[in-house]
This record gives sequence, structure tokens and C-alpha cells, in this order.
Amino acid sequence: MATQTTPDDSAVPIVSCDIVGHSATVDIQVQESRIAAVNHIVAAAMETAGADKAVWASGGDGGHVIFCGSGWQSAALDLVVALRRWSINEKVPLRVTAHAGPVRFLAGADGRRQPVGAGINTAGWLLSRGPAAGVLVSRAFRRAIEDADLATRVVFDCERRLRDKSGQEQHLELMSVGEDRSAWDDPTEEDRRRLGSAERVGAGWESIYWAKRILQIDSSDGEAEAAIRKLQRRHLGYLRAEVRGQPNPFFEHLTQTDLRDVILAGQLVERAYNEYICRTGDGGETMFVILRGQVGVYLPGRKGDAASLAQPDFIHEEGEIVGELAFAMSRRRTADLVALTDTTLLTFDIKELKARLPADVWTNVRAFMRARALEHVGPRVQFLGGNDNSRPLARAGRSWEHIRAKIEQHCDLIQIERTRSTHFAYDLVRDAHRKEDTQGRGVEGDPSTGHGAYLLVGGQLREATRSEPSDLDRRPLPESEGYPLLWVNLPGTIVLPKREFHIEEEPVTVLHLRESGLLGLDAQQRDAFYRDLRLTAASCFEYDAFISYNGGDAEAADRWQSALKDAGLHVFRDVPRTGEEFPHRIAEAIRQSRALVALVSPHVMVKPETENWVVREINAHRYYFDHSRVFPVILPGGNHKNIVSGYAPIKADRDEAAAMTRLIDELKGLRDGLREPPYSLTEKPGAPHAFLSPPAE
Repeated sequence: MATQTTPDDSAVPIVSCDIVGHSATVDIQVQESRIAAVNHIVAAAMETAGADKAVWASGGDGGHVIFCGSGWQSAALDLVVALRRWSINEKVPLRVTAHAGPVRFLAGADGRRQPVGAGINTAGWLLSRGPAAGVLVSRAFRRAIEDADLATRVVFDCERRLRDKSGQEQHLELMSVGEDRSAWDDPTEEDRRRLGSAERVGAGWESIYWAKRILQIDSSDGEAEAAIRKLQRRHLGYLRAEVRGQPNPFFEHLTQTDLRDVILAGQLVERAYNEYICRTGDGGETMFVILRGQVGVYLPGRKGDAASLAQPDFIHEEGEIVGELAFAMSRRRTADLVALTDTTLLTFDIKELKARLPADVWTNVRAFMRARALEHVGPRVQFLGGNDNSRPLARAGRSWEHIRAKIEQHCDLIQIERTRSTHFAYDLVRDAHRKEDTQGRGVEGDPSTGHGAYLLVGGQLREATRSEPSDLDRRPLPESEGYPLLWVNLPGTIVLPKREFHIEEEPVTVLHLRESGLLGLDAQQRDAFYRDLRLTAASCFEYDAFISYNGGDAEAADRWQSALKDAGLHVFRDVPRTGEEFPHRIAEAIRQSRALVALVSPHVMVKPETENWVVREINAHRYYFDHSRVFPVILPGGNHKNIVSGYAPIKADRDEAAAMTRLIDELKGLRDGLREPPYSLTEKPGAPHAFLSPPAE
């Protein structure tokens, strides 16, 4: 294309204008009438300037008029006056700016002249800094005006020095023509104007945005507080077409006063297009409400071509919540969140909310967190909804969503205190029913509120036992492996032994399904739930098997222990150690074993009951569990009838390898939840000393 130099390459005047808030105006007819009015004013100014003396570069809701000849000053000032008069009369905020700088012209695609160069670039930047209540000019434009002999009264004042896009300092001033006085925008007043506009059209999320901007400067601003108090549920619905009108669950049950407290506790965060909001694996104690823009959710481990990978798995828009699951359960982020447009978020930090909100408002926030946690966890836990929502709590013709609504009021999210290596089950019960007195001191409540099932939903634990110190290097229970069942305490139905954990990663959050909610289910659902819960409870034991044997059968015990371990089973076999009270160690291991494997040999048969440790360990297992799991293994010459009756034996006197295979299959069935593990109907604290105390000398 040919390049044409302007007649005065160093001093070309440019008058620019831009309608403030044009794209946010919903009524397209209003948009059209405003643009038509601006175009009419510009056309008149260009006609006055003369043919080929002015060029119009449209910017959609405004643009730039470039005067190319001499004697342009009067025409430029007349254009400024006409634009300002229309803005004032029609009450339409309009930015008007003026600059002088080098511009060249190209032949545009439509055949008209297209301006390029430093002058037009600076004019565009200047327009972004112009006030809605006046005219902003550069020093170059002022000098050009002052060099002309004009009858019109022009006043320049209120200088500011700002850096442009290239980093150069620009001297800017307000220009007043005649009686029209220019003024810089008061940032707070501009916020108030936009807040008023949002209120008039019922734009709830825009109202929150502008009110929050004001309240971050003055937390007691009456106008902003009043705007929040006027918000109603219908103002806070989702805007995305697929869910339009659905209420935001975080704000749905808050009163106007509560809403004000919550908004004050939040922080505005802005992200530009294509910026990360958070990454997979980040800490998750913050959630986000989208006030402006779009957020894409990118799940990890996706496969496909470049085009498909560029598309987010989910898109959320104004009014929707993102990141709330990590927030509710104190988990690490499980997806990348990316701003798909310039985006503004209202963010909430869980510690900040707890510290700043009144108790009743915090209770409402906790109810939201509890509901979202249960909604997410339920389909992923087999004894609740299950992957296909057809598990026990979704049977009898009721959907999981229907059942969830019934039991979520009977759930708690318990966060374990930091900096403690805790005997976990005891603390869960205590925390589940602890109350506060009028002075805020912790007091004990009804212990029955601690009954129920407990699942790990946030943080990371490592299983530990006092019975075998080497188990401190056992595999941890990480949150990435789902939501493991930690403990069950349902007296009369299933009570599991307490366990001890070491905290590997904080914070640790536990979902407590209280017994009161389960008792509200119908009989068919309740029975199905308890049956599946007992199968899942197989994971709540440290050991797959406790091997009970006589010292004279140590060689056979070695073989059986090796076979079980080679099959991937975790086995406890006591080897006496000096300096430790072995009955206590044995009691702990029996309580934490899904099954007791008793090796019955002639060595066992000849021992009197008071000195027979195999008999005593079998009796201890029976003491701890109303539904015990004992597997008698009959070694050559052994007979179980006088040792352990009532259990089908596994005979190893002829084919030991086949007997080992049968036992391994049985133990794996217990481990994998194909058979119910041992459990009690009541809690049985302490060791059965009558069985495990050393025999009298």
C-alpha cells in the first residue's frame, strides 16, 4: 500500500470521544440512538472544516477526528463544545480528549484513509484517561491552541503527569471552553454513578461489584450499604443461559444484613484474559464468586488434540461460584481455573470469614459448606450415592438428591486442630458434640451427637500404631485417593475400634454423618446403608490378619507369614521384644486386625488354657468383636475342636500350599469389602486383661 505523509507531520490535531459504559447498556435502541447522535455531531464538524480537511476514525462508540489543514482550531473547539453540550443535555457520560502529534495515512481496506503513527496511538491512550465530566488535552494540543488568535475563551488548568504506554511522561491538563467547566472524575463518585446505574436495572452482581469498591475505601459508606440491603434473591441469579435465573446457593439464604457482612469479609480480585486464577495442587482455603467475566475449568489428565485441549471442561459466568469444594473441605485444588475474559472475582478466605462474621452468619456459611461437601462426596462414596447414584441411599424409588436434602442437616465438617499428633477417634467424638457456653468456653454436650460415620475429605493422614513402630512408614491416606472411611460409631449396629493417625498435611477436614440423619431414613434404605457401610468398613483396620501361634511352631508361622505378605496382605505377627509390655502390644494389634489366623498344632493342644496364648488371643478377638473373624489353620497333628469351636477350619496337614491359597482368598475378600469385617455393637474400651494378662507363675 502507498503511504501518504500528512501536511504537517509533527502537529496534526486529533479530537477524540468515547461514550462511557456504552457496552454495558442493555437496550440496543439506546445504543443506536447515542451512536447516531455522536456521528451527526462529528459529520457537521467535518463539513465545517471542509473537504479533505478532516478524517474520521471510528472506534465503535466513539472515535477520532483528525484535522489535516491549517486554521483548524475553531473547528476543533466547535466540535468539543458540541460534544460536551450533547453529553450534558442527554445526561450521557462522554469522554472528550484532544492531542496533537505525528500521523501518517494508509489506504484502508474500504478505500478510505486510515491513520497510523505515534499521534493516533497517544490519542487512543489519552482517551482511556479522560474524565466523563470534562475535556482532557495534551501539552502539544494546548500549545497549538494558544498559538492561534481565538475569540472563544479557553482555560487550561489541573495539570497531571502520567506515563503513556511507551513509558514516556505526558503532561495533561483539563480544558474548559466558555462556561462549561471541566473536572477530573472523583473515583468514588464514578463508582457511585455506576452503582446507581446497576441498581436501576436490577443488576445484582454489578451492584455488588461497585458497592464493594466503595466499601473497600469506606467500610461504613451508607450509600453502598443501602444498595446491598436492597438486593433481593431475584437479583442474585445465574446469568449463563443454561442456568439463567437459578439462585446462587452461597447467598440464597442470607438476609440483607448477613449479605452486607459477607461482602465486607470478601476481597475483590481481578484477572486479565488468559491469566490463571489458581492451579491444580494449590491450597484451597479460598473460593470465588464471579462478578464479571468468564472462568474456564481445566481438569488434569486430559487427552486429545491441541484444539480439544484448548477448550475448558466447564465454563462459569457472572454470579456462579468456583473453587468452593476446596474451600468447603480444605482440600487442594483439583483443576486449573483460568480467566477467559477480563474477570473480577469476589474471593472469600475461610479463616477470614470465621474471624470476621457474626456467629449466626458463620453458621449459615457452614451450612453452605456442609451441603456442597455432601453433594460432592456422596456420589463418590459407595455406601452413599455411589458412582451411578444407585447405592443404598438412592434406593426405594428416591434419588440421591432427595435423600441428600434429608441428611445434610445432620452432617458436620470437623477440622482437626493443628500442631497435634492426635488419637483421632477420641478427638472426633469430642469435637462432634462439643458446645460453647455463654462465655465461649468449650463444654461437653450430648455424647450421642458423636455417633455416626467419619470420612476424610481434606488433608492427609498417615496410619500409625503403637503395637508395631515400624508401621510409622505405612502408606498415608491422601485426599487424592477419594474419601476414605476413618471410623464408624453406631451403637447397636456397628462400632469399629479407634485408630491413631499422624497428620501429614494440614488442614485435616473430616465429614461426620451423624446417626440422627441416618435414623430418619426408611427401613429399606437404612438396612441397605448399614450393609454397604459394613463392607466399606473393611478399610478401617491396620492389618489384614493377626497370626496367633505357639512358640514351638515358629518355623510354620514364618512360612505362613511369608505367603500372606507375598500375596500383598499386611500381617501382624508378634515377636517378643525386651523392654515392652507385650500384652498391651498384642491387644492393640488384635483390635486393628480384620481377621485372626490361629495356627493349631499339637504344641497348642497340650498347653493348659491359662498358659495357652493361642486360646487367649482367640478369646480376646471374640471379646473385642461381636462379629469376629477367626480362621483356624490345622497343622499336621492338630485338632481345633478344643481350641476354637464354631469356625470352619482350613486343613493344612496334607496340602499346605492349597490351604495357603484358600486363606489368602478369604483374607482378600475381607480386605476388598466382599465380606463384612469384624465389628462390635458397643464400644469396648481397654484391654481384656483376663485374657491377655501374663499367666501367674
